[in-house]
Amino acid sequence: MKEHLRQRQIGILCLVMALALLPVLAAEAPTTAKSPAPALNLPALDEAGRLEMILARFDQAQASIRTLEADFDELKELALLADPVEGRGRFYFAAPYRVKWEFLEPEARVVLISDNSILQYFPADKVLERHDVRDANMNRLFKVFGMGQSSRDLEDFYVISLGDGGGAAAESGRFGPPASSYQLILTPHRRAVEKRVARVRLWVGDQDFLPRAIKIEEADGDFTYWVFSNVRVNSELAAGVFELDVPADVTIHEEVSLFGSSTGSAP
Repeated sequence: MKEHLRQRQIGILCLVMALALLPVLAAEAPTTAKSPAPALNLPALDEAGRLEMILARFDQAQASIRTLEADFDELKELALLADPVEGRGRFYFAAPYRVKWEFLEPEARVVLISDNSILQYFPADKVLERHDVRDANMNRLFKVFGMGQSSRDLEDFYVISLGDGGGAAAESGRFGPPASSYQLILTPHRRAVEKRVARVRLWVGDQDFLPRAIKIEEADGDFTYWVFSNVRVNSELAAGVFELDVPADVTIHEEVSLFGSSTGSAP
């Protein structure tokens, strides 16, 4: 049971960390025809110059966020488990503070951030975990994890550097390393973040600067890796997508800490 709870805590931590980078998916609406951005002439620049130009495009991609939805594949490696765990599902975002991860595999699970709450629902177990976030802290939460932030905002919490383009985060299958991409490495420089996360790796396309993959490497050596596909940006999301319908007999764990234990209660 303790091991299962630990997996859940790790899972929600990584999902919140992934907020740091996903909004870049919403660089432009799919219904708007635009010419491709000109390719960057990076070889002529030193590393600092290359990073500056890539981050400028990164910031352009952040500027027009309204909504996005995308399919994702997930690979998670934990020291607690003998084998890596693969999953897949659907991601939704609406500015400014609504996010939903809908897992289909390996078990049905929903993580919802909305109305000053972080909810994690396990239908098979009939368990709902809830952590309330005060108004004053919601903006700080999203800033810490970068949701809708520029590179300058991210630099308040991370040192940003360039890695090898198309670098390997996994070896084979649908988790192969993304091609034709730049890799940004975010290394925490604030104690509250670095004690949990060693670094975050983001691979963005070298033409459109949209994320191809994200890898979160935890301080203890565990990692979670996502690959994104079928992205729709600034489109109308389905009604009720950020509502969570749970049965009356669900067990609720109130005030779930992202970094600690929780206690259960029946509704």
